[in-house]
Amino acid sequence: MVCRERYKFIPKKITPELFTFERILDYREGETNLPREYHANLLGKKEPGKVEWIGDKAPGYVKSLGALQKNNPNARFVVMHPPIEEVAESYDERSKSPDDPWLGGKDGFEIGLIDWNVAMNNTRDFIEAGMGRRTLIIDYRDFFERNETCIPLVSRFLGIEFDDRIRDVWRRLTRNFEKERRPKDSLSEEQKATLQKRKDHAAEEWALDRIQKQWDEVAAEERDGASDRDVQEGWREVAEELMRMEVAAQTARSRRLERRIEKLEEKVRPERERLSLVRNPAARKLLARLDRVRVKVMGKR
Repeated sequence: MVCRERYKFIPKKITPELFTFERILDYREGETNLPREYHANLLGKKEPGKVEWIGDKAPGYVKSLGALQKNNPNARFVVMHPPIEEVAESYDERSKSPDDPWLGGKDGFEIGLIDWNVAMNNTRDFIEAGMGRRTLIIDYRDFFERNETCIPLVSRFLGIEFDDRIRDVWRRLTRNFEKERRPKDSLSEEQKATLQKRKDHAAEEWALDRIQKQWDEVAAEERDGASDRDVQEGWREVAEELMRMEVAAQTARSRRLERRIEKLEEKVRPERERLSLVRNPAARKLLARLDRVRVKVMGKR
């Protein structure tokens, strides 16, 4: 379960204790500007005992990764990597609205450029400081356009399996990604040139290389998993064949014993009839024992 900007204004104070259902709904001043109703609806769809991961999503957290990790040592971090052009377009569009509480009246293009560079460098520093195993970088467009391959990536990282229902919802919500996005004006040629000149190319190259390595690791594990499955299937077939051989051997042995018993019965049948007439106790015990042996053999067969 992922909250939405629940503690966006206090990233350095976030601890695991803030993520109980009761605390999430306990809104306090200065934590967020998102309506309480949003999280009330979100939690209403979840069962506490069935939630394996609880987190929060806010773009600004990328500026406080070190503090977040220190206060939440078992946390994992999923960082979205959007192209700088899309960040600049989004910031620029929002800043054109004077009513926008965040960027209204500001230079959104300039802020977007700065924020993107900061995000890329902070992510790189965080991972290179030893947090690579706990950090996943997902390309923004991969998340929407390559969901069939992105799902195993997230599944592997969090150690959880997504069932068919989740996969279907993911496909449905991402199918109309382009059509349903907030409309924006394209950047001018001057703005595009500015981005190419001022963006951190080294950080971008590092991030894209990291993303590709993650894909390669998933592909390698899938190949190894397929090989393991082949070996396991081979051993299963061998075990089944051995079992069939054992059953066949037991069946043949039972048949031999049955035939021997039948021959013995032919020999003792006249005596059985005579002994039964005289009601000999010792004879009855002998015959009863012979009957038990026959039943046991037939049962095995």
